Amino acid sequence: MSNNPGRSRPDNPIYLALLLILLLCMTRLEAEERLDGGVNPGYHEPPSWFKQSFLDLPDDLAEARANDRRVLLYFYQDGCPYCGKLLTEGFGDPSIAAYTQAHFDTLALNLWGDREVTDLQGETTTEKPFAATLRVQYTPTLVVLDSRGQVTLRLNGYYPPERLHLALAFAAGDGVTPDETLAAYIDRHQAAQATTTPLEDPRLLTPPYLLDRTQVAAQHPLLVLFETDHCPQCTEFQRDVWPREELQPLLDRFDLVRLGRDAETRLITPDGQKLTAKAWAAQLGIDYTPAVVMFDEQGQEAFRISAYLRPFHYAAALRYVVDGAWREQPNFQRYIEGLADAMRERGEVVDLWR
Repeated sequence: MSNNPGRSRPDNPIYLALLLILLLCMTRLEAEERLDGGVNPGYHEPPSWFKQSFLDLPDDLAEARANDRRVLLYFYQDGCPYCGKLLTEGFGDPSIAAYTQAHFDTLALNLWGDREVTDLQGETTTEKPFAATLRVQYTPTLVVLDSRGQVTLRLNGYYPPERLHLALAFAAGDGVTPDETLAAYIDRHQAAQATTTPLEDPRLLTPPYLLDRTQVAAQHPLLVLFETDHCPQCTEFQRDVWPREELQPLLDRFDLVRLGRDAETRLITPDGQKLTAKAWAAQLGIDYTPAVVMFDEQGQEAFRISAYLRPFHYAAALRYVVDGAWREQPNFQRYIEGLADAMRERGEVVDLWR
């Protein structure tokens, strides 16, 4: 028999204190390993000012409403370089961080996570199906909810800091005029930039743009590039993405059209409407440029890119459509994972940010 039977009892205060210290040490070591890529490669720690939530969204909405703020959902996944860039260059910017804290309660959700979520209808689910319900295809994705839980803004993918700040101001209603769109708001407030030059490519279709596919199916899917003047991201796209060697055989398999998002160019849309480019872009909800919208041979929208992406993801998106994978695999992120794994098995280097 032990000389001190209480020493091994689980309710002994000293035992509990030692156990707590051990657990804290283990948690710290696990976090350090995760940040170093040992356990969870590619994980990016959210800022400490993000709300520590039980993910009971009705409660979160009520608390935000009581504090005259809105709920901002941040969807991420491990290994996402755009998430890291958003956290360091976007929310890492002191002015953006301060503005976000003043106007939003920000909750982080893992696109593939299994934490329990009480959704907007009060039903119990987990992160992964909840993200699917909101049709999250990119990471990061930011979704702003108003006081009633209605989605008032959605940013699919990475936005550079200046545009991010303006998008958050728009979501907060900061100086927004009646019926103003996010695109118009950003154009009104964004500092003047160098004029975007027209893209030079002999494969681009020329006017008249008769894109109707309702009568006769086309031989190739359609890729429509929307750009604007004074758009530095459009210039980067033209110089660093469109000319990439790996994109050329994919672009060859599309009918290609370049349109000014705000242009009065007349056209017939893939579904047979007679519109201007400006009206069509507004109908499609094109808030970010450059935006790429892809349609199948029958005129159905297959996929779109409406955020900042690097060439690897552009190539993956084009392949996703031309190979018809979008019909079988509705989740683009799952498709990318399979594509990257296949490339690694062939001994190819997968660089998501090159």
